[in-house]
Amino acid sequence: MKGDSKVTVEMTVGPEPAGATNVSISTPASQSKPTAQPSQGFEIQYPQHIQSAKARKLHKDKVLRSLPETLVSDYSGPEENRAEKHKREPEYKTLEPEPEPYSAPASEAPPPAHYTPSSPKVYSSIRTLRDSLAVLEQEFTQFREDTLANCSSHTQQANSEVASLLRQHRCEMQELRSAMRHLEEDNQALRTELRRVKEELAKADQHSHSLQRDMEGLKHTLHNIQLPPIHTHATSPSANTHTAPPTHTSTPCTQTHTPTTPSKTDIDPTPPITDTQSTPSHVDTHTSTLSPNTPKTSKPTGQHNEADVIILCDSNGKYLNESRLFPGRKVIKLRCPTTETALELLSEQRLGHAKHVLIHTGTNDLSTRRIDVAKALKQVAAKATQEYPAAKVTISTLLPRTDVPQRIIHSINAEVSRGCALLPNVHLAHHRDIRHYHLYDQVHLNKEGVKMFARVLKDTALGRTSTSNYSDKRNPAIHRRPPPPHTAPSPRPPMQRNTLAAC
Repeated sequence: MKGDSKVTVEMTVGPEPAGATNVSISTPASQSKPTAQPSQGFEIQYPQHIQSAKARKLHKDKVLRSLPETLVSDYSGPEENRAEKHKREPEYKTLEPEPEPYSAPASEAPPPAHYTPSSPKVYSSIRTLRDSLAVLEQEFTQFREDTLANCSSHTQQANSEVASLLRQHRCEMQELRSAMRHLEEDNQALRTELRRVKEELAKADQHSHSLQRDMEGLKHTLHNIQLPPIHTHATSPSANTHTAPPTHTSTPCTQTHTPTTPSKTDIDPTPPITDTQSTPSHVDTHTSTLSPNTPKTSKPTGQHNEADVIILCDSNGKYLNESRLFPGRKVIKLRCPTTETALELLSEQRLGHAKHVLIHTGTNDLSTRRIDVAKALKQVAAKATQEYPAAKVTISTLLPRTDVPQRIIHSINAEVSRGCALLPNVHLAHHRDIRHYHLYDQVHLNKEGVKMFARVLKDTALGRTSTSNYSDKRNPAIHRRPPPPHTAPSPRPPMQRNTLAAC
């Protein structure tokens, strides 16, 4: 009809992307307005950040309000594509000038423009980009898997090493516990053994004390045994001064010089000893005769059978004064330089029934038989007890020498002490206070040494307590005195030129 106008809104939904709607507006040819344009489609594009249905609906409403010519009169299509009906009727709506393009806010992406004919290239670029991203994602995934695999292999290796170390440490701890257990068992066994040894030592000590008490009792009993008196012609003690001095004959000595030696009158006097069984008497029988042809010893005479004290001594006993050492008793002094000589003298069985036998020998044997000296002295002591069972045998220990180490002498004396401890009625005279400075040469005692030597022999023979500090009481500075300096040898006196000396 003339003058009638009709606006047709065509809405086509094609195979476009989801949410895209094609809207075409057509007008009849008889419309008088020259601005009428043919029908064309409009595609609604949704930005990338709009994903939910509600956001798509809001965006679609905004687009349709900005373009009212695309409004439809009814709600057709799916719910998300419907637009609200405009208040005015679409058939009375006139075309208005095209508004300015919608500018989306900064937070929203602008709607995409229509694709140009070059869109296939863009699609190919996008497809290539997507393929590259897929390859990159695959490579990244492979890299991550390889890294995790390497890390897991290193971790497994570290775990295996830690596990092996733990097993090794457990084994070592087990071995250590076993070793500690064995050590504790050994320690317990050693403690048990030590306890047993201590008990045995205590028993041995008790037995030793009991034996010592028994020996002391036997010694006391034997000491108190009274022998029948020996009837001899006694002379007054003053008559000794008128008797002839003892004669000493000996072989020439190898020494050519001797320092000043003590004489018999210089010996410290001792208190007289009275014999309750016989009257004081003195017989000049303490002569030691030695034939020149027999340098060792001489045959004892028949007078030896009546002697009370027999002294077998080496050259250190030649200055002993028998009358002052054992006053009122018959003393026989025989020279005995070696242990072999002592055994020969004791084997003769001509020394009579003496009450005391004093033996000092062995010092000269140190230069020839150091190893057998202790054994030889024990043989001498055994021989003396065998030949004189009723006599009190006194064995003198070795004196120091400057040419023999003192430790050797100490060891020999200790062995002699152990060997003679089991022999009956044998006593040891220990010269503990005699030192090297008591010698005027390598072997022989000086004046002070002879005094100490005589004192120890007498105390041991008579059963008295030996005065260990005798020299200190007599002369407190004797041990602090240094050894005398070596001086030029002095000529031997004419009277002592034939005196017997130790060899």
